[in-house]
Formats: sequence, C-alpha cells, structure tokens
Amino acid sequence: MDKKQEALPKIAAITPGQLRIKETAKYALHTVDAAKAFTKMWNILPTMQVPMKTFGPDQGEIHYNDGSGSIGKLNDVTVTLMRLTNPNTALVSLQMSLEYFATSDGSRTPDGRALPGATHDYNPGHEDYRINHSVYFRNSSGGLVYSWWVGKDFELVCGWNRQHRIHGKVETNVLDWFDAVDRYQWEVGGAFYRC
Repeated sequence: MDKKQEALPKIAAITPGQLRIKETAKYALHTVDAAKAFTKMWNILPTMQVPMKTFGPDQGEIHYNDGSGSIGKLNDVTVTLMRLTNPNTALVSLQMSLEYFATSDGSRTPDGRALPGATHDYNPGHEDYRINHSVYFRNSSGGLVYSWWVGKDFELVCGWNRQHRIHGKVETNVLDWFDAVDRYQWEVGGAFYRC
C-alpha cells in the first residue's frame, strides 16, 4: 500500500448493532428530588418532585465496518429523561441527557485539518469537523417513539482515555412519548481516521 492510500480515511458507517451497547435493564420510574437530578446539565434546583427515567450505565465499542479493528470504547453510557412542569405557567418540558466516557483505540473523528495533497483552504481540501450521532427512544416492543438528533458533535481525539462527554436537549413540543419509553438505541456513523 502506498503512502497516499495510507493517508486516506477509512469510512465507518455504523449500522444498528455495530455500536455495541449491552442490553439495558428495564428502567424504573421514580419520583426524585430534582435537586439531585440533572444538576450537571441544567442546574435545576426546584423543590418539586419529578418523574425521571435513567438507562445505563452501559458499555460500548465502535468498530470499522470493514472489520479492520476497533475505533474506540465508550464507558458508563447513561441516558436520562426527566419530565418537568413549570409551576408558574404549567408548561411541560422533557429534558434529556446523554453522558459517557470516550476512549480512543487508535482512531479519531475528523478535526478540520488539511487533507493530504490539498492545495486550497476550503472543503474538500479539509476534513469535516466531528460526526453525527442520534439517540432513538423505543417502546417495549421496539417501536420508535421519539428520535433525538444529538448533533454533529460526536468527537473522539487521539489519546483520549475516559474523556467525559455530556450532551443535552430540552423538548417542549412533542411530549406524549415519555411514558412509552422502555429502551434506547444510540447510533454514531461517519468517517474516522487512524491516529
């Protein structure tokens, strides 16, 4: 293999099941003091009781789809959902978070650097930045009840060893799916590069 071919990225299109997350245990619906829940993400400190669902912690691995090896490991993957009602306006919101520790296994996500042989300062002369990831919430029979496009912000950097990552979203429009959620599925896909 010549040096030009070595420099090209290996494409990893992660299909369901390739981001290997262990099957999660059934959730338990609890009423919790919101001061103990979501403080890292939302800084919510009311005295009201709120319904919350937590999935995890789970472990996962990302692999190249051509079978050429591991991309990275994900530890303590935790997905949390919380339903809040504003006591002043009665506005209901669903707050969600995705939290995990990422470890590179000799690969990285694109970080905007110039591609080999690039002669200009605009794409496609540079790598893209990061890759897309989504969380799909499913009911007990596996049916999709809500999809959360987390964003084009999944990042894995060479040398990361249990790098803490957290993502969050507030949903105020589509709210009727909270009770039906029984499990989640997280998908990551895109071009990864060897370190």
